[in-house]
Amino acid sequence: MEKADIEKLLIAKQTDLLRYAMSLTRDTDKAYDLLQETNLKIILSSEKFDGRDFKNWSFRVMRNAFVNNCRRKDQYSLYEDLWLEQCEFRHPVYNRSNDSGCNIRDIYNALNALPAEHNKAIRLLIIGLKYQEIAYIRNAPLGTIKNRICVSRVILKQRLKEFLHYRGTSGMNMGN
Repeated sequence: MEKADIEKLLIAKQTDLLRYAMSLTRDTDKAYDLLQETNLKIILSSEKFDGRDFKNWSFRVMRNAFVNNCRRKDQYSLYEDLWLEQCEFRHPVYNRSNDSGCNIRDIYNALNALPAEHNKAIRLLIIGLKYQEIAYIRNAPLGTIKNRICVSRVILKQRLKEFLHYRGTSGMNMGN
């Protein structure tokens, strides 16, 4: 089947696909995101369509995309939990060193003093996730995540001001 024919079928099924996305996600924004992802996957893999039942095939593509997104979110959550576990600095070896003016315990305490949602967002940023990924994992709007991270940076700079002054730095680089 030609790509143009697939696109016509896809356009005709948008309402059905959106309804199915709503039933899977139970959230309007996520449903539209899933619909967009499904449209892209269908267009990119149009050669895999066998020509029989487009509606069933497109629903299967959407369901697979939804399941993969859920698995990815679960993996991030597991990764976040493991990272938080490993950040439990219980050992007395983290003493203040002469060259840094600050120890890991100071940083850990400053992170733990952040409000819970700010703490989780900044930790995910520190381990290297992007703002969009953090928003997805935390199930929060992108603007909210950006605000939490910005506020967290300000609070951390204030709490670690002595260290920053000692090192002669004007700010903390914690990724973007």
